[in-house]
Amino acid sequence: MRKTTIILSTLILISCAAKNIDTDKINSLDYFEPVAFINLINKENTTTVNDSISQLVSHRLDSIVNEYSDRFRIRKRLEIRDPSLQKSFEKEVADLIFEKFINKNPKMNIPTPTIDSILQINNSRFTMLNVVTGFQRTKKNFRNQTLKSLGIGLLTLGSAIQIYSKNSITTYTLIFDSNGEKIVFENKTDLIESKPTKPSVLRSELIKTFRNYYF
Repeated sequence: MRKTTIILSTLILISCAAKNIDTDKINSLDYFEPVAFINLINKENTTTVNDSISQLVSHRLDSIVNEYSDRFRIRKRLEIRDPSLQKSFEKEVADLIFEKFINKNPKMNIPTPTIDSILQINNSRFTMLNVVTGFQRTKKNFRNQTLKSLGIGLLTLGSAIQIYSKNSITTYTLIFDSNGEKIVFENKTDLIESKPTKPSVLRSELIKTFRNYYF
């Protein structure tokens, strides 16, 4: 089980495209295989990052990115074959996303050490990183929480009814420029209550991320 965790904000935030580089300056674009941290909430109401669901989301988004390879001017996908390097990469990605988008740390505008080393090894100029966070509830958990909510509603005569979300997804996207050792594109999508494994949802999130940019 992957040990990396990432804290999800429950607030719905406005997409935060910063001062991003013009696309005509990106002649070719490399990209990392998308990283996903999808939590599964089980019947005991405990939450853990689920590797199989996270990998499914990663692979499906990777396929969607490839469908738009001409639009993005994709050169290649950067492969990480060393398990220990992959672990360091995922840890740094989680920390980077948390610091940059949640804590809004202004110092987090450069590639992390592991990311930078991968860019240098692959002679990559511009490289895209897509990160997906979210959660899914098991059927038993969602049923139990719904019944609990209805019970509270009956006891309080409808004055206190808590509605539980079954799923959620938020995507974060960065483009690194290894020449300037900086981030030249950043954006996140609003948190939505949709199933993160659904291809149509992942496609929509990707298009929203690059609306008026690549789309």
